[in-house]
Amino acid sequence: MISKSDILFQATKSIPKFIEKVNPLSSDFEITNRGVWSSEIFALCVMCDLFDVDDYIESGLYKGQSISNVRKYKSIPCYGFDLKIKDNIKTRLKYFFDHGLFFEQDSFIEIPELLKDDLDQEKNGIFIDGPKGWDALKLAEKVIGNNNVKFIGIHDSYLPVDMNDTHYKFRKHLEDNFNTWSTDDTDFVRKYSYLDNARWLEYLEEDQLGGILPYNKIKFLHDGSKYDGRLLKSYGPTITFIWRK
Repeated sequence: MISKSDILFQATKSIPKFIEKVNPLSSDFEITNRGVWSSEIFALCVMCDLFDVDDYIESGLYKGQSISNVRKYKSIPCYGFDLKIKDNIKTRLKYFFDHGLFFEQDSFIEIPELLKDDLDQEKNGIFIDGPKGWDALKLAEKVIGNNNVKFIGIHDSYLPVDMNDTHYKFRKHLEDNFNTWSTDDTDFVRKYSYLDNARWLEYLEEDQLGGILPYNKIKFLHDGSKYDGRLLKSYGPTITFIWRK
């Protein structure tokens, strides 16, 4: 049974390689506006290490930041799906990929097929950054029962204070029905929030937070920090990882 302590222990083993391969603190690190945070990319890499996955699958590529950096870190086949990928993003992704394993196709159709056919004997990790919310859960539930799916990360699963907020209900549903670990975990935030420092400064300078709040600007979790007109228990995006009970 994978536990929080297993994840945090793996993080201590993974961080030296992450700094070497990805290094989000470097001036050469490309910051993607409104993309995932560096600490979230690190969490994806930690989970890939912990579950020793053979392949990484992503639904919802946006500008390709998460999938390209997982590829840099892990050097395993990475499959990306989105209904529409802009030409400049295709160019960016091709720079990181030996093969064009990213597709303008429907994740609801193609990911289950990929897992059933080409990757049926592999250990696979999945990250769903689109669709969002309950639709993301519908996609997750199509494949979470497969033995070859080791974990699924669902983005934007932050935990608000308001128990009537749909985000609260969504997060609690995940926690009640699956084994879960989320990137707003206090111990993870305390130790790895520094990975987001460069991103935070860039957003602050350009005044383009756009509803995204990084770990290290919440004054810590569950303290009633106020942002964007609402109280948050956890930071803006947040990845909740689920795996079968």
